[in-house]
Amino acid sequence: MFRNVLCPVDGSAESLEAARVALDLARKYGGKVRLIHVVPLYLIDLLSNRVSMSEVDLLPREVEERLAIEGRGFLDKILEELGTADEVSCHLLEGAPGEVICTEAEKSDVVVMGSRGRGRLSGLLLGSVSQYVLSHCGRPVLILPRNRTGS
Repeated sequence: MFRNVLCPVDGSAESLEAARVALDLARKYGGKVRLIHVVPLYLIDLLSNRVSMSEVDLLPREVEERLAIEGRGFLDKILEELGTADEVSCHLLEGAPGEVICTEAEKSDVVVMGSRGRGRLSGLLLGSVSQYVLSHCGRPVLILPRNRTGS
């Protein structure tokens, strides 16, 4: 049923937990997990991903390269935490995170992702990637709540 599991990660504890759940789900159905990290390319996405206003003055390519290195680090850390390479592939992509995730979901049976749990104002101003995916994705979406207990 869920043989192709997509799991977007952003380096947060919630995305690590989502990766664990995604792997459990894939193993249950004899499938595979595609971990993706999306490097944002638009100002509003950059600001929501720990880029300061002073960094906006940097050449866009410099910011993009720094975020790509950081993203590769997130993927490597999660792969190390999962302790497997056979069932998991990692992909670093670029674009608007919600849109890229929805596009990648077309190749998947389910999307498993964590919720960063932004407050109402921040979520309203910056948008919520998980909310975007939930609203626009054509596949089932499992969003793990923030501070989830148990496994």
